[in-house]
Amino acid sequence: MKEEKITAEKKKSVKKKKTAMPQNDLFAPQEQAGLIEPDTESITVTESNEANSGKRLATEKHPTIESVVNGLFKFTNMEDAVAKLNTIKEHFVISAKLPKDENENTVKLWIRGFQIDDEEEKEGFLGNYALIKIKEEDNKFSLIAEKQKIALKYHPQRKRPKRKHPDWGHPCMRVIKKGTVFENTEAAQKVLNQLHEEHPLVSIPAVNKLYVILYSKAYNPPIKKFVLEIKPAEGGFIIESKENNYVKKDQTDVKPQTEEKPKNTFVKNNDKTVFSKKPDSDKAKSKQAKPQHTAAQVGNFSNRITIPTQ
Repeated sequence: MKEEKITAEKKKSVKKKKTAMPQNDLFAPQEQAGLIEPDTESITVTESNEANSGKRLATEKHPTIESVVNGLFKFTNMEDAVAKLNTIKEHFVISAKLPKDENENTVKLWIRGFQIDDEEEKEGFLGNYALIKIKEEDNKFSLIAEKQKIALKYHPQRKRPKRKHPDWGHPCMRVIKKGTVFENTEAAQKVLNQLHEEHPLVSIPAVNKLYVILYSKAYNPPIKKFVLEIKPAEGGFIIESKENNYVKKDQTDVKPQTEEKPKNTFVKNNDKTVFSKKPDSDKAKSKQAKPQHTAAQVGNFSNRITIPTQ
């Protein structure tokens, strides 16, 4: 009985885990399933279910997809066309969440570079969804791709919006956060140079380091100062990131020297005129200011005095 209860609890926990995984949803928000591709400057959302394991996203540069997009495949029978369609399903990531077509001989997938118009390019589109189906014409069968209008937020890849401040999702910051080991300082310096060139207003380059202001919703306020410095590590060099806590000395604590106001002045206080006396120091100064008689002058005064005789 105890073993049966344990197995039943395990099954329940497995079911809960399956329903709680957002990665299977192609339309999962960027915050849940978003990955930044360092080499493409794009946001990538991929499906991690078993049907798409080991598969790649379709792109117009692939020969098979290029042939489909341009309608170049021609088959003399339906069986060969279906076989080629199944091959596409086996090698490329297909959408598990888009509404399935009634016709089984179709496949819906996202193709990088597929039919992007000028407006979509401005919005940040890197590709579009396509419905690949079999078309019969002149007793021949071909594969064609029809564009599907899907909102950008549901696309597996899209351009990163330009921001004033870089964040931890920036390709350079992802390389740094990952702890990538560089062969030499020149390779590490290229990463710092790229970050500075893309955000010159919020970064200051220095010797083997870069002062930069990073953005994150987790910060309050949402920006923080960091120092990115190249340091030796096992097998090469790494770029260490640490918060820049340097604060200038507060000069407001120093009290400015103020001159003492003379006290023999008229001061208005609540519309009343008050006269203050001179300080003792001023009295001393006034005494010193009186003229002093010299010995010669004293002698002259004595000559003028008449002394009466008896």
